[in-house]
Amino acid sequence: MICISPREFAYPGLKIFLFIAFGYVLLAPLSAQDMDLSDPSEEYVIAQRSLLQVGQLLATLGPSDEEYASYHEQFTNLQSQLKARDYSEEGIEELNEVLQKLSFEVLERFLSNLKLTGNAKTPEEAEDEIRRLFSLGRSEPLVDTLMVDWSIDSLFATLPTGILGNGAAGLVQLASIPTSGQLVIIDTENKTWVVDSEGNVKRIGDNEKQYVMDEGMMVPGLDYEYFVSDDDAWRRLAEAPYSAVKPTPDLPKVEQGKRVAVIETVKDGRGKEVAKIMVQGQSDAIYTTLNYLSKVVKLSKELKYKMLADFESVSLPYGTEKAGKSYVKETEFMVDARCGDYVRVKGEGDDRIEGHWMSKDAAVVDCGTGFCCQRCGEDLTLNIAKLQIIYGDKIASSYVEPLNTALKKGGFNTHASHAHFFAQSKKEVGMHFSLDEKPNLRLHTVLRIHAKKAAVKHFFQQTFWNDETYLDYFQYYVFQKAAEDYKGIRYQGTNEKRFTHSSNSSIQVPTFFIVKKEERYQKVIFNDEEKNARNKKLFSYIYADKFGNGAPSTEDGWNFRGRGLIHLTWRENYKRASTASGEKLEYLVDWQTNYTTLSTNPKDAVYSAVAYFLFKLNGDKFKKLHQSDNAREISILVNGGLEGWPERGDNFDELIGSLFICEEQ
Repeated sequence: MICISPREFAYPGLKIFLFIAFGYVLLAPLSAQDMDLSDPSEEYVIAQRSLLQVGQLLATLGPSDEEYASYHEQFTNLQSQLKARDYSEEGIEELNEVLQKLSFEVLERFLSNLKLTGNAKTPEEAEDEIRRLFSLGRSEPLVDTLMVDWSIDSLFATLPTGILGNGAAGLVQLASIPTSGQLVIIDTENKTWVVDSEGNVKRIGDNEKQYVMDEGMMVPGLDYEYFVSDDDAWRRLAEAPYSAVKPTPDLPKVEQGKRVAVIETVKDGRGKEVAKIMVQGQSDAIYTTLNYLSKVVKLSKELKYKMLADFESVSLPYGTEKAGKSYVKETEFMVDARCGDYVRVKGEGDDRIEGHWMSKDAAVVDCGTGFCCQRCGEDLTLNIAKLQIIYGDKIASSYVEPLNTALKKGGFNTHASHAHFFAQSKKEVGMHFSLDEKPNLRLHTVLRIHAKKAAVKHFFQQTFWNDETYLDYFQYYVFQKAAEDYKGIRYQGTNEKRFTHSSNSSIQVPTFFIVKKEERYQKVIFNDEEKNARNKKLFSYIYADKFGNGAPSTEDGWNFRGRGLIHLTWRENYKRASTASGEKLEYLVDWQTNYTTLSTNPKDAVYSAVAYFLFKLNGDKFKKLHQSDNAREISILVNGGLEGWPERGDNFDELIGSLFICEEQ
């Protein structure tokens, strides 16, 4: 810890000490090899923001001081240069040199005015002390690491006036680099002050001094209300928030069941939200992805549970220490809190966290119907009225029983999981409740979507349009050149666009037609037999040679087109859905052979959709269905991308806000 002697305390010294202690951490060298120069990385954006914050810090500490005003101006100018600079390696190196020069100039000018007690007796020893704090060697520049723990401008906005103006006689002890987002200061009267990450200043009384020591950093008592819910969590830890969280086996292992305090959430280098945590009994703050943690949540209402199997309760969720009581199958009890995959028995335990915790694999919410939301306890049973709210009046009552049975067997036992399922299904079948993929595709739509498929390479030859070859494949919104003596309605082709195949061949076609006399096109009308022949040929090509489908000649693309409540597509998915249906839904079927039943039989239409979810969201991914804040992520997992977004998201928002409201989400 660095201590400032009260007798030698001077504001300039405080200013430069704070600048050294916190500014240097922010002025990180930018490495061109660590970023995509054509697209500024998160680290680069952080560096820009940090530069501005240091300038604001200097101005805040002494706006009337000419020297500090000068440095603030220089940092502001650098910020402007940074914004205008191209992201070249040469430019980054030049900027680093300027930053380091400014930093060392400040160090050289003001360090002699900062009298340090303890180990540091001279400016040189003080520099060594600072380098030790940042784990730097003598030969390395001070500007070396990037670590942004909070918003500097808001943190220090109240420091000189906020701390000194609220009764502190002077700063005696200043903790080392904070790792918790809080700064603790002890004044000459031994009063303790805390500045939080938002710049709020608060005095801590003696009865509130519950601290965890972290290399000289004092952190107010933390609320350890999270538990590590996955034994693999230790592999996904990082030491700094802006490095992407990735497997880091060198860090201490954080075992499943450990109590954890979440200090804050930040974005890592890839923009993913991670949690800065303190593990109970450990002194270092580390980072991990949030999905490895579960929080103890007090239920808004008590729920009745029934044991599915014998289970010996544990004193903490995900822990191994037994609570001293076994619960046998069929036992009923009330629950008042949950934590991930565990629930707590009401009336057991002496605080809000410890007690008798039960794995939800061993117990189930009992609302009296056998199909209850495991979050809020409401009945999940579907009826024709609910289904018509979702799909409209085209759906028949014959779908009610298969949906209730399949969803229950499949583990869709929360309102959120129902909202996710029906949001996706509703987008597929549409307002007409069509169990077959609509074959009404326009030429320009196929050219736009399927520009990488080898089987349709010949679609991208200009002769495909000019010679009207496309009329052998398309039956919807199609036109041909009108004969000179044609007396019917004529059309003009407009809004021409060029489409390029991955092989570089291209075609230019009109994408819209308007009625106009004396123009060259007439609309083509096919009968039903002609339409079906063209649909079969088109689908056999656009869905060929992929995911188990054979060449166009096999007609796999037509046979295994989108069918059922989820429009199951591709031979491979028909095969996998058949397997999942037998193993998880107890419905043995071979949809590779009986593919037409997905379009004609309500049970097959339903079970194929539920089975698809089960194999697409297998393992831990299935748990995501029970969340209500991840509709976009679920849509990507189900569809392999964002096709149909944002309509799928709108469907989910509508359902979760009306038909599938859950108080405990």
